[in-house]
Amino acid sequence: MTLDDIQQIAVIGAGLMGHGIAQEFAFAGYQVHLHDVSQAQVDAGMERIRDNLQVFVENDLAGPDQIDETLGRIHGSDQLETVGREADFVIEAVIENLPLKQEVFRQLDQICPPRTILASNTTAQMPSQIGAFTQRQDKI
Repeated sequence: MTLDDIQQIAVIGAGLMGHGIAQEFAFAGYQVHLHDVSQAQVDAGMERIRDNLQVFVENDLAGPDQIDETLGRIHGSDQLETVGREADFVIEAVIENLPLKQEVFRQLDQICPPRTILASNTTAQMPSQIGAFTQRQDKI
């Protein structure tokens, strides 16, 4: 898979880092699937993205039409299967808990197509440890 092949991005975790990652990919034109453990958390992440984009408009960094365009490229769900089944590239942005991150990667390994690259936004864990239980070590 090359960079040009990446069309669908999945972001796991709509919190502090995840919503910003989703926003940047959507702003750049990618289709993004944003996941969190509850629809309320997904909705909160979407609201933070909307607020951030409004700040862009207020500071002449984006036009008003870009808010709707960007938001239209983000699809939120509390169902991991929904966000992972067509993803080309997944970024995990859940809390810094190694067993949780490993479980997310284990589930994604089963859900995502074989081509999918799994990445982490970790600040404290080794990616090789996070992806230790997957069958795609070459795509971690």
